[in-house]
Amino acid sequence: MKYLLPVLLFLCIAEAHSNPTSGLSNLKPLEWQNRIIIANAVEHPQELVKKFADSAYEMNDRVIIWFIIQEQQVLTNYAGHIADDFMDNIHKRYQLNPREIVLIGKDGGVKSSQNTLDLKAFFSEIDAMPMRIQEMRD
Repeated sequence: MKYLLPVLLFLCIAEAHSNPTSGLSNLKPLEWQNRIIIANAVEHPQELVKKFADSAYEMNDRVIIWFIIQEQQVLTNYAGHIADDFMDNIHKRYQLNPREIVLIGKDGGVKSSQNTLDLKAFFSEIDAMPMRIQEMRD
């Protein structure tokens, strides 16, 4: 019994070193905490970044994390590291078309899709969601 604690500690350390944290590889860790906007292969990604930045207060109030997925990069307001397989995993799960912009709810489901970013429409849709209504009451 006195050897149990050192053995468990060794196993935990071994597991931590054998499976290093590689960052966010899908949206699962964000579910139930954040709403997500994903813009896929848009023509002018910097314009979207500016629109998101200009609406930072509204985005933060609605707990929105956004991702702009381009050919070789991901632009985002997510504070952590993005894993190398993030883009592939997002494309597999959501089957996004080029220039498609989707709103994903806290439950991980697609709530809406647009071809051009209309943040006011997304905000209105979010504000009508039962979870958001409860957030505004609290």
